Amino acid sequence: MGDSLKYVTSGQPLKIPAQTFNTFINMAKAFQRARQNVSRQPRPAINPNLVLVRNDSGEAVGQYEAMGISGVVYAADEGDGFTEIVLTVVIPTADHKGQFVVTAEPIAIGGLGLAHVAGICQVQINVTEATVFKLCDVSAGFTVLEPCWDGSATILHQGVGIGVNWGIVRLGNPPWGAVDACGGGGGADPPAGSTGS
Repeated sequence: MGDSLKYVTSGQPLKIPAQTFNTFINMAKAFQRARQNVSRQPRPAINPNLVLVRNDSGEAVGQYEAMGISGVVYAADEGDGFTEIVLTVVIPTADHKGQFVVTAEPIAIGGLGLAHVAGICQVQINVTEATVFKLCDVSAGFTVLEPCWDGSATILHQGVGIGVNWGIVRLGNPPWGAVDACGGGGGADPPAGSTGS
């Protein structure tokens, strides 16, 4: 049996053998089944510590930058009825303490990208004094974290010296003020073990 799938040159009469036509039909049906199966299944789960964010800061941001969470939008998937949560992020202000992400990739102005919302990640830490803090949080107007006694991220490692250093943090601790507001905090004094010399 010869090859049923042969090219046709320009000007040549088009004659489609039954076997060729049936092959096209089978391919089209297989494509339709594949699309239906994909649309009925939820999107594969990404790392649970990563979220999709939209950069509403008005400037492009790089990887490992701390961004304040400003809101949420819901992106509808095409035709399958599922929705995806997308957080909007901006340059942090004082109101973003404990409510921030760390970008996992560069994100253009108005673009979408992944960001760390919990777990362990790399980030830059701006060390402004010799006191050794075990916690850090956002600082208004900056995309680097700043050590403090009441932060929402635990410093696992940071570079030596004053200035901006690379560090490794664990995101996801409640800010100390939030714990205090729920009746479990220690008032105005830092929690035991939050600072050291």
